[in-house]
Amino acid sequence: MPISEGTGEAKQLSVFSFEMVSVCHPGVSRFAGTGPVRHYHRGDPLCPWTHARILITDHGSLSAEVFMHYVPIFSTIVTLIFAIAVFERYRRRGGAHLLLWGIGLILYGMGTLTEAVMLFTFQPLVLKLWYLSGAMLTAAWLGQGTVHLLVRRRGVAKTLTVILSLVSIISAGLILAAPVTSATSYNLDLPASAQYKDILVRSGAIIALTIILNIYGTIGLVGGAIYSAFLFWRKQVLANRMVGNILIAAGALMPAMAGSFIKAGLADWLYLSEFVGVVFMYAGFIQATAHRPVAEPKTATTASAR
Repeated sequence: MPISEGTGEAKQLSVFSFEMVSVCHPGVSRFAGTGPVRHYHRGDPLCPWTHARILITDHGSLSAEVFMHYVPIFSTIVTLIFAIAVFERYRRRGGAHLLLWGIGLILYGMGTLTEAVMLFTFQPLVLKLWYLSGAMLTAAWLGQGTVHLLVRRRGVAKTLTVILSLVSIISAGLILAAPVTSATSYNLDLPASAQYKDILVRSGAIIALTIILNIYGTIGLVGGAIYSAFLFWRKQVLANRMVGNILIAAGALMPAMAGSFIKAGLADWLYLSEFVGVVFMYAGFIQATAHRPVAEPKTATTASAR
């Protein structure tokens, strides 16, 4: 049934549903629907939620669209827990790979946190931090952790880490210096991934570094996890580590598919891929590092019986 608002606009809404129709402008935000009109002034605790287009069904549940819009908050929480677990293991056991994975997870969390911030407000610096951490550096630093774990040739992993550090500093400088178009063009109702290209002016160097860093990181993290899983499968040992590496590889591939979602017009699904990805990687880390009792050696009697 058509619902007419005070502005004369009409929206087609289903019965027993209503839609939040405006953002917290100086004045009021209105609900239009089958019930009475409710007013929310600037400063109202509910006002920030008007940044999202919310549909509420007759069962009182938020629509899938709203859930997708706020997934970055959950991703940030999971990533924080994951990072704490990795740094705690590094504190107890050492290992450069754990330190680098921890740095990669901090960058992952910074990417999802800035996404969450941009659900409510827009600042050019936040957009730049989102691009730098999420689009450029996360995959590379996670992959570098795996390189340190698997590459045994003396000095190679350390040299690559130094190179990555320098490239990361250069990338940060380029992003911070990159111009941003008018902030008024940013739409809080849309994911940053669907509109950053129209706001953040990326030079050829930024685009080239983004591609190189993501390819390097994906090959290192996903390729390393698959290779490790294959080794455990071939040797028929430590099945938990084989399963853990498979989960890590699957989780790492989820955010890597973000470009496909955006091109398909499913920008919100980037958020879901990030959430599922970090959950899979965390589950894989737990599985791969779980303590398993060592099987007792067979007795001489058993051996001789054969």
